[in-house]
Amino acid sequence: MAIRRLFLARAGRCALLAAATLAAACTTPGYVIEQPLDASTVPCTPATGTGPCMVTAHVAWRGVSVHPTPDLSLDGALVANALSVPPPPDKFVSGTLSMPPGPHQIGIAGLLSDGGSIQTYTASSSFTVAPRPTPVGSVSISMPTMPALLERGKTATVTVMITRTTPFTGPVGVAFAVSAPASGVTAAPITIATGSTSGAMTFSATNAASLGNVGGTLTATGTGIPTATRSVLTHIGRIVGAFAEASPTPYSSTLPSTVNSASGSYRVEISTGSPGLPQPRKASFFKGATHLGNDVGFTLGPVSTLGGAGFCKDTGGVPGQGVVLSGMLPGFASQNVFTFVDLDGAAHLERQMTADMQSSAGTLHVFQPRVFFSADCSVAMVVGVSTLGPLKNTLRLLDLNSGNPLGSDLNFDTNIFSATLQTVGTSQRVQVTTDTGAATVQTMNATLP
Repeated sequence: MAIRRLFLARAGRCALLAAATLAAACTTPGYVIEQPLDASTVPCTPATGTGPCMVTAHVAWRGVSVHPTPDLSLDGALVANALSVPPPPDKFVSGTLSMPPGPHQIGIAGLLSDGGSIQTYTASSSFTVAPRPTPVGSVSISMPTMPALLERGKTATVTVMITRTTPFTGPVGVAFAVSAPASGVTAAPITIATGSTSGAMTFSATNAASLGNVGGTLTATGTGIPTATRSVLTHIGRIVGAFAEASPTPYSSTLPSTVNSASGSYRVEISTGSPGLPQPRKASFFKGATHLGNDVGFTLGPVSTLGGAGFCKDTGGVPGQGVVLSGMLPGFASQNVFTFVDLDGAAHLERQMTADMQSSAGTLHVFQPRVFFSADCSVAMVVGVSTLGPLKNTLRLLDLNSGNPLGSDLNFDTNIFSATLQTVGTSQRVQVTTDTGAATVQTMNATLP
């Protein structure tokens, strides 16, 4: 009967405690060491390369904690203030312990209540701390000062800088790779030797490199260290220099005939027109045995044997451009056109520009239209005749990459002129100087995209 009375009294206290929101009361109390688990191996996270391992201890409990933080001992020695209490209602404590690699044991002791009594409860966990990770060091790449503008067909050397993190001290290989959309830009890999923190990398752009902004990635590697990368950006510009006239000059043609480019890489065959090309002549372009683009129809003028085909002077590996002049058509005296054919592009694009050849200003004036190319065949210049006033000649510029005209027409009186493609800081332009017959010359600058 005494035992039964004690049980009923305890049950009554549990009910009262539960009503007082002690939801965990009347359970079997105990501590649970959730980290590090018993019989486990935990990694060593050293505070420094050779410092002690830092191990997290995480302790929860059942029942009601009478003391907010239980005592913790490491390998039998009490560690003061090892555990801290999170905000309620969490029922756990945690802390970070410092210890060397090897076997260890932590013990937990504290006061817990089951709602009817208060007792000291204990728990323990035996575990092993893994050996310290072998430090390998690392390397990082400083952003090199890339050339603001790298011209086609040229090279530029930049300094690549690295920073090593101990204990790594070995040589570092640095490579460069272009990211889309670009082609024709390369850089030879370099090795930065032990003891050195920089190296010279030479970037090269082919004569046919993609124009515009070119993005790329520098990658640094070394034995036993993670790979490091760095993005870089430069701008590819056109080859500077004087414009050169198409070769041969497309002013006349016999039928049939074959015209070869300066390098012999391309040719154009001139033959009789076809039903799809009602003009009396047609020009067909070839690269080796490959037929490029569409046939171009043209005619000869009644005043002179205008019409024919020529090429950009494709020497030094510059991309190929062909050109066909359509002669003066009856009733359309001012509608002669130059048709430009891209001989290297995948689509073999065709661009057209008018080439006025007869002026009504003053006395009748007939001019043999002429076509010139920039050094990399990316800009064409057509010289025709002016139909708008007393000046006899008109000069037009065409961007063969976009097909858009560059600047305004330039009218001048004589056929004395010069044209150069220049680099000015980080931009490029075409400068044309003409002799107007006056005391001063006339200059036109057209900015290139």
